[in-house]
Amino acid sequence: MHGPADAPARLIKRYANRKLYDPSESCYVTLQDIEALVQAGVDVRVVDNRTGEDVTRTTLAQILCGAGRRSDPRYPLPSLLAIFRRPEIEEKVRELLRLGEETRDDAEQAIRELLAAPQRAVDELQRRIDDRVGQVLRDLAPLRKIDGDVKALAERVAKLERRSAGTRGRDRKKRG
Repeated sequence: MHGPADAPARLIKRYANRKLYDPSESCYVTLQDIEALVQAGVDVRVVDNRTGEDVTRTTLAQILCGAGRRSDPRYPLPSLLAIFRRPEIEEKVRELLRLGEETRDDAEQAIRELLAAPQRAVDELQRRIDDRVGQVLRDLAPLRKIDGDVKALAERVAKLERRSAGTRGRDRKKRG
């Protein structure tokens, strides 16, 4: 596909977060924006920003898969069937769809990991709380023993006071 006057391909950068950025327009774009560029005859090249890998095929496969899911009338069934009836085109489309599936699987995995991250943080916080509570309970164990010892001493003191009070009362009777 060639743009006006065989201009160089319009570069689109794909970031790790799957966002697409058009440096020539200094803005983020969607798959639908890229689709519109392609339909307008603009030669588009999508590269992974980190690795520089050309991911144009994957991006176009995503666009085709998205169009199929939303029953886009711009891709009528006879045209899609014609693609699959020509062996050389069919293989390219299958390759694109495989790449699209891999990308979707990567995106789904990234979403699962993103959703799991808060749960892991909560689990880690709960583990730390449990560890701390356990430590506090272990630290309190000697205090429970001391509490028992204090109660035993209090009972002994009370017993001695009763004996002492009884002895004083007898002493008063003897003196009196």
